[in-house]
Amino acid sequence: MGKSTIAKSLGQHYGLAWMRTDTIRDFMRTLVPKESHAKLFNSDGYTAEQFLNKFSVEEIAQMELDQADDVRSGVKFFINARSDWPEGFVCEGVNIVPSWVAQDFASSTEVQTIFISNRDEQRIRNVVYNRGLFAPAKTYSDDVKEKEVEWVLRFDDLLRKEIQKYNLPLIELTYTDHDIDNILKFLL
Repeated sequence: MGKSTIAKSLGQHYGLAWMRTDTIRDFMRTLVPKESHAKLFNSDGYTAEQFLNKFSVEEIAQMELDQADDVRSGVKFFINARSDWPEGFVCEGVNIVPSWVAQDFASSTEVQTIFISNRDEQRIRNVVYNRGLFAPAKTYSDDVKEKEVEWVLRFDDLLRKEIQKYNLPLIELTYTDHDIDNILKFLL
């Protein structure tokens, strides 16, 4: 059970729609000019092998954080203009980061944020090798996939530091039915 599955389950439990920040990011990439949102396009023009060989794990993790800054305006738009979903909705994705949650929604009584994580390297490795992160796994060589595993772990490290800094909730996933129960307990 990953982020999307959990978000979908929470949406079903509360009778709410759910939105992925990947969808918001992809939609924004069709609308916004590159000049004003350059970070959304930081991997354009690269194959997976080119990108993963050119940049270090640290650089890629930082690019993810930077991209979240550009996706921020789209996520805020959906949160603030949710007239189609007056009861609310669940929004999930890697583009929601602690720094801007703390800045934009710390005092909100309408927005609840929970960060979820699991550092199970074998599970991460299985996702990378079977599904892929940069692109579908079958479209690029296994030679660069260990770097993707390192990138996920480094990005998680950066998020955990921010989560602690801003004193935001973090739930460690176990990938069992208890994950939803733990999240629901937090939301009560």
